[in-house]
Parts: sequence; structure tokens; C-alpha cells
Amino acid sequence: MYRRSWKIDWARATCAWMHHGNPTPAWASTFVHPPPELPGDERHRYYWHLLESALAANRDRYGDYQLRPFEKPITFARAVRWAVQLAFMLEKRYYPYDKWTMAYFRHLPRMYGRLGSIVDEAVDIATGWERKLELLDALSDVLDQTMVEDGIIPPHPTFVGSPTSGYRLMEFAYWEIIRKLPADLLAIIPQWEQVYLEKSVVAYVATLDGPSWIAALNLTPVDE
Repeated sequence: MYRRSWKIDWARATCAWMHHGNPTPAWASTFVHPPPELPGDERHRYYWHLLESALAANRDRYGDYQLRPFEKPITFARAVRWAVQLAFMLEKRYYPYDKWTMAYFRHLPRMYGRLGSIVDEAVDIATGWERKLELLDALSDVLDQTMVEDGIIPPHPTFVGSPTSGYRLMEFAYWEIIRKLPADLLAIIPQWEQVYLEKSVVAYVATLDGPSWIAALNLTPVDE
């Protein structure tokens, strides 16, 4: 569940980036460099050097960079799919593969009533992109409220997202879940191709305190 939650925010932030395309924003050149899985991991250093070299080679036009229109709806659809899958998990049910996801989603006794109208509007081809991004935020709010209601995460302040990196509420839930998990569960990565990246992310996030993680996500409590 906690991995599904941060992926929703990743996809949402990517959609916002591709949609707005602000010229040379300061945040466009900011990448979090996670610690290596093992001390002296040369493979970790090698891949980051590749990324840094690619950024340096395109620095003059990186701020205006946008992915092709084909990738924007694909990324958006991925975020909605993960949100629906998380709804199944909150109902304590296995989610089916893609062909049957929406059909069985409509049978969820609790979460379809909360998310159904949001999802239906979000995937409607007539819905504009500004509205689609608002609906992703609404999905995050409902999922977050349900996790609080179920005792998966504790109550927390209402947050406002960032106009550049988006509304990363699900990544806040990710941290709340991680910090309650025993160490032996943190090491279990269900998708083998993500083992190296995920272990690095989990190990890093698990060391952070609440204020540091909230600041990293560019979330602001509404009372501040």
C-alpha cells in the first residue's frame, strides 16, 4: 500500500510538470540524490553521473522541456489506475487486472461511493487538463481521509501543495506508513525490478522526521 501511495504523487507531479511547462523554473533542475544501497556502490554513482551529464548537456533548454503529448495522458491514466488499486486495498480486496478493474471497482461497497464520480470525470476525454489535475488532488484527499479513518495513518493537519511539485499528500502517507513498519517488512520489495531503487528510497525516508519530510514534499499546513 505504501508504495502505491507515493507512485500516485509521482505521476501527478509529472502531469503537472508536463502541463504547465514554465520556462526555466528553479525546481526543474532539482533532483533528490538518494543515498546508495551499499557504501561505495559504484553502480549508484555511475547512474547518477549519467543523469547529471544529460542534464548538463541540455541545461540551456531544460526549462522549456516537455514530454510528447502521448506520454501526458499515459502518465495521468497510470495515476488514476494506482488510485483505484489503492481503493481495492483499502477495501481489503485484491484488485483485478486492467480489463476488469473498472467493472469490479463499481462493486466496492465503500470506496466506489467515495471515488466513483471523481474517477468517472477524471477519465472522461472531455475533461480538461486543469480539471484533471484538480481531480487527482481530490483522489488523494479521499484516499488520505480513508487511511486516517481506518487507523492506517494518524490524523494530521490539512496541507496545501506546491504549484511546481504538486500536491504530494500520498507521499506524506507513505512516510507515515513506513515509520510504523517493522524492519523485516521494509526489506520486502514485491516488484523485483524495483529492488535497488525502492530499498534506497525506503531506507532514506525511514530516517526522516516529520518536518523534514513535509518540507521535502513542499507541503504547507493550512494554519501556517
